Amino acid sequence: MSDTVTRAERGKYVGYAFMGVALGPALGPTIGGLLTQFLGWRSIFWFLTVVAVVMLVIVVCFLPETCRSIVGNGSIPPQPWNISLLSYLRQRKLQEARVGPVAEAQLRTLARRRRRPNPLEALSIATEKETGMIILTSALLYAGFFSVLSSLPSQLQAKFNFNSLRIGLCYLPYGLGGFSARWTVGPIMDWNFRRHARRLGMEIVKNRQQKISDFPLEVARLQITLPFLYAACAAIVTYSWVMEFRTNLAGPLIALFFLGLTVTGATNSLNTLVVDCHQQRPATATAANNLFRCLFGAGAVAVAVPMIDRIGVGWTGTFVAGLWIVFSPGLWAVKRWGQGWREEKRSNEKFGEAEGVSITRVVDHEAHDDEK
Repeated sequence: MSDTVTRAERGKYVGYAFMGVALGPALGPTIGGLLTQFLGWRSIFWFLTVVAVVMLVIVVCFLPETCRSIVGNGSIPPQPWNISLLSYLRQRKLQEARVGPVAEAQLRTLARRRRRPNPLEALSIATEKETGMIILTSALLYAGFFSVLSSLPSQLQAKFNFNSLRIGLCYLPYGLGGFSARWTVGPIMDWNFRRHARRLGMEIVKNRQQKISDFPLEVARLQITLPFLYAACAAIVTYSWVMEFRTNLAGPLIALFFLGLTVTGATNSLNTLVVDCHQQRPATATAANNLFRCLFGAGAVAVAVPMIDRIGVGWTGTFVAGLWIVFSPGLWAVKRWGQGWREEKRSNEKFGEAEGVSITRVVDHEAHDDEK
């Protein structure tokens, strides 16, 4: 997404890219409930095997390489081991048509790699002031909604005596809420980006990645995130207390819909900001975000049910909302000082690169003198 979509249009495409993240937790229990009810629990793993094979075939056959340091603007062929079947057939067709070699203009679209790949670089990204605060909030959001999803089966079984099929169907409102974020938070993010661009007198050029050194990127994104975050606090408190008092089933399901919408909206905008702030290494930034989100989510799954058994689902949801509110000032700090932090980081990187170039030139001159 970062390779092929500009920042001005990235909001709606984030909705597409993370649609699977929103739908997976909702469709998984539904499909699992159907399979368990009619075919037994072992059928779940056969189903997963078939899905994995299908996805592998799709990736091998159709997923193109888009990394800018490998294919540039897409006109440079990737390595033979890094090419999909469809791309290979297209490349072979061009060779048969005797298309000339890659032009110099195409080679100039290659993005220069700043450093060698390092698996631990994701951890270093998380230690940055701006990115660390964003990742922490995203991880807490992820942990909070997973504490709800992981405890939903036990709550529905205890309070409504539902079987696995009915429990699975109750996940659908959450999935629909997350799915609808595509038509809410995505267009709103793009609209807000254009609004700030007009205020700065910056013309939005379609399909052109523009410089953002003077653009208030953090303000444009977090103006959308913060309202969704506080709305998610209200949604999880509403869900937890209507479930606590065992109201009509419509109450928890409606609250789940709005919880899915608000949490997905806040998470998508934070994911977009992480990618925007690390345009040269978006995959590493996303890996850092996913690493801490999954760790926090695993911890939430482990403590959710024991915590509910101890203090009740109502107070558990209230605790989660309070946690989100307590850590939300970190996003306000990013909104206020994030652009300055980003400029400071860019200046330090440029200074480091310039220093490295100077050292290289000194070494080259010394080697040349030795040869003389």
